[in-house]
Amino acid sequence: MDKYQLIEERELLDIHSKGLLYRHGKSGAQVAFLLNKDENRTFSIAFKTPPLDDTGLPHILEHSVLCGSRKYPVKDPFVELAKGSLNTFLNAMTYPDKTVYPVASCNQQDLRNLADVYMDAVLHPNIYANDKILAQEGWHHELDSEEGEVTYKGVVYNEMKGAFSSPEQVLFRKIQQSLFPDTAYGNESGGDPDQITRLTQEDFLEYHRTYYHPSNSYIYFYGDVDVEEKLEWLDREYLQDYEAREVDAELGSQAAFEGLREIVEHYPVSEEEDGEDKTFLSLNFVAGNTLHTEEVLGMEILEHLLLDVPGAPLKQALIDAGIGSDVFGAYDDGILQPTFSIVAKDAKGSQKDAFLSIIRQVLEKVLEEGISPKKIESALNHFEFRVREADFGRSPKGVVYAIKALDSWLHGESPFLHFELDKIFGSIRKSIPEGFLYSLIRKYLLDNNHATLLVLEPDPTLLARKEEETRTLLAAYKEGLDEEEVRALVRRTRELAEYQTREERPEDVEKIPLLTRADIPLDPAPFTYQVEDHAGAQVLVHHADSNGIVYLDLAFDMGHLEARDLPYAALLTKLLGKVSTDQRHYSDLSDEVNLHTGGISLSTNVYSVVTQEPGKPCRSILALEGKAFVDKMDKLLELVEEILFRTDLSDHGRIQELLAESKSRLQSGLTSSGHTTALIRAESYVSEAAWRIEQMKGISYYEQLGGWLAAYEEQAPALQARLEETAKGLFVRKGMVAALTLEEEAQAKVEPALKAFLDRLPEKAPREGKGLDLPALLQVRNEGFKTASKVQYVAQVGDFKSHGYQYHGGLRVLQTILGLDYLWNQIRVQGGAYGAMCGFKQNGDMYMVSYRDPNLEKTLETYGRIPDYLRNLKLDDRETTKYILGTISAVDHPLTPSLEGEKALALHLSGKTMELLAKERREILSTTQGTLQGFAEWFEKAFAEPVLCVVGNETAIRKAEGLFKETKVLK
Repeated sequence: MDKYQLIEERELLDIHSKGLLYRHGKSGAQVAFLLNKDENRTFSIAFKTPPLDDTGLPHILEHSVLCGSRKYPVKDPFVELAKGSLNTFLNAMTYPDKTVYPVASCNQQDLRNLADVYMDAVLHPNIYANDKILAQEGWHHELDSEEGEVTYKGVVYNEMKGAFSSPEQVLFRKIQQSLFPDTAYGNESGGDPDQITRLTQEDFLEYHRTYYHPSNSYIYFYGDVDVEEKLEWLDREYLQDYEAREVDAELGSQAAFEGLREIVEHYPVSEEEDGEDKTFLSLNFVAGNTLHTEEVLGMEILEHLLLDVPGAPLKQALIDAGIGSDVFGAYDDGILQPTFSIVAKDAKGSQKDAFLSIIRQVLEKVLEEGISPKKIESALNHFEFRVREADFGRSPKGVVYAIKALDSWLHGESPFLHFELDKIFGSIRKSIPEGFLYSLIRKYLLDNNHATLLVLEPDPTLLARKEEETRTLLAAYKEGLDEEEVRALVRRTRELAEYQTREERPEDVEKIPLLTRADIPLDPAPFTYQVEDHAGAQVLVHHADSNGIVYLDLAFDMGHLEARDLPYAALLTKLLGKVSTDQRHYSDLSDEVNLHTGGISLSTNVYSVVTQEPGKPCRSILALEGKAFVDKMDKLLELVEEILFRTDLSDHGRIQELLAESKSRLQSGLTSSGHTTALIRAESYVSEAAWRIEQMKGISYYEQLGGWLAAYEEQAPALQARLEETAKGLFVRKGMVAALTLEEEAQAKVEPALKAFLDRLPEKAPREGKGLDLPALLQVRNEGFKTASKVQYVAQVGDFKSHGYQYHGGLRVLQTILGLDYLWNQIRVQGGAYGAMCGFKQNGDMYMVSYRDPNLEKTLETYGRIPDYLRNLKLDDRETTKYILGTISAVDHPLTPSLEGEKALALHLSGKTMELLAKERREILSTTQGTLQGFAEWFEKAFAEPVLCVVGNETAIRKAEGLFKETKVLK
């Protein structure tokens, strides 16, 4: 087209795509295409957004532009799209240097609709006409009555209070701040809660005027799209209205330091928690430039070799010296100047000199003695397999590539720079024999003055001090107001609440583009797998376009295990493959796995079994997942057999290391994903499936890890014996399922090796357990777990099946409505939490849970009003269609080959048939207002008796102590 100039055209064979880059002449906008046959198409627009301070302006703006625009003036078009599109991805993300707005869909018209709403949102937002948007999404002073206390409220404000409660998140924010004190990267793009309240409406609008211009934009399309149509649409609807201009969005390069800088910072822990041995030591470097692709890959490989793999020299040396219970590396190449960190968690501040000394000694030793060629080759294979597989789970490939393209595009280079995989890997393989990796160690880790030592210490008084400082500040603020100003603040608080609860005008809602029910396939997409019995086991085969890869899932039945055995089974998944076998040291075992396969991992899982009968049966399994190319299947099975049957559990020192690491990482997960922690714990009071999960992944398992470690020297022999006994009872043919996901033509090559492997397994367990005494195990405990968090995670659960109700597909539609209307508006928009979720399971379990929530009792009251909300629900045909579309988008989410394999196994183990899936789909499509109103009674009965768990702020839990049967510190 004559309105665009073609800047670049490149064949990208490694990702089966063609790259095109255009510049729009009038506006200066750049538009990139990654063209291929993928029907899961992506659109994205991004802006370079340097944070100017710590007020979180880029983050708050990311939220705010999605609160209505010129063409789509509803308060929350983002939620309207989530309710009523067939999207496969819909979100926006703020990074340290960019803000990205990606959407994806398999429906062509749907992608056009999503892209149009997003383009209008970012270029023509309502923020100029409505200052309540900043108040809601960013922050505001709140005062409900003239006699009340002033508080801060805002979605991002509370989101970042939650983020700054996590020690790991504090650590990584402080690392970046320490390394870039003089550039935009030293500022907090997400927002420091102590600084967010400095943001003014004027600065907010000026930032948008400056940076949200097409000349500073990066527009991107991926998949099977029509280039001319997209370019013409962009010009006609948006870009022709703008003149190109210079936008000063430079991020700046930080000048290297003259020497190592030492910084001491603090993070909050509970007042009741012992802070001894809870310090983080982190040595951090600025390591090159993200545009140097070979160096970027080289540093990734070094981080893997030095800190990730079992027996990695830096990690092992620090652990052996007793510096930290968990040592890990972090390499961030998503910014202009990548950073490399070596972190010891649960250390002592007094160990900082030894920490530095050991790191230098180990690195010098690596340079002197070298790294074995086999280890280097295994690391290369690990990364090459990963990038060529391009399996990003439930994230569409196009979205991941959109963000990756910005690593170079944002800094003035081709958006396709990082996709020439053959060139990058070829260059690395050629340069490694010439000492390339060792030169990177010398250049960026040993002789690099651009480094910091960050000592992050626990402070049990920090949270209370911060809360008191905030109360004092707000009290002084109110004291400084005269009577009229107080009345005005009460009035603004009321007006904001009225704005948030105001009904949208029907004519505005109807401007949001909507597909029709005719766009929804009536039947679920065909999904088949074969199952046959073999020697007491079952072999499940699912065919998929897997690009020559075989995905293997071995599901060993745990139904015969007793309650006391479950934590041991969970621990086995953390040990097997990371402990030596009778053939190989664990470090050599890891090399062998990476050389020949795409990885071997173990986990536990529990599947609820579909039944119309009373009760809630489930199947618990220990799963081994492996993947390899077809010609490596024999080697994969050989390694699996070695790991399962030849692991030596007598290395008590190694097991103690892995126990400490597991406890450390589970602790991080329990607090950072507090909503999941609270929900699983609450469900475990009433559900066998959840109880089993809690014993193997939740607070109970965390406490068991702590118990093992506390008396490890005495318990080690008994622990070894129990682990060996549990393994013998698990890894047998009886009750197991071996699942293959592969291309159809590969089945005949692979299946004989798998069956021969099965023939070598023991037939059955040496002893059968007694099963679970459920009445003794399932008890409503209603616990409150106190942490150093500034926010709460509030979970409440119920059971509709015990009241005589059977699962109905309309519950999926109800989940969409509650999650994106009632809970969204009550808990997020009005309550200031970052989010809230609900769900309904085939076995009768139902739940609500909030995320980074400033409230506790108010949230539980909100849950209690759901029956009234449902009885008063009024939906016309358009609204009903919208919610059905939004529900189907989740049901029909496209899957990668590995996820297809997981789906086949889950369907088989849970007893879900295609007939049941079709029935659920028919019920979704036929859902009416009456169907939804009928669920009000379900809620009243299922939640008549409170069953709840809260994880969060100790002050808030202490104030609500009457809700709980027990409160305790999660430490």
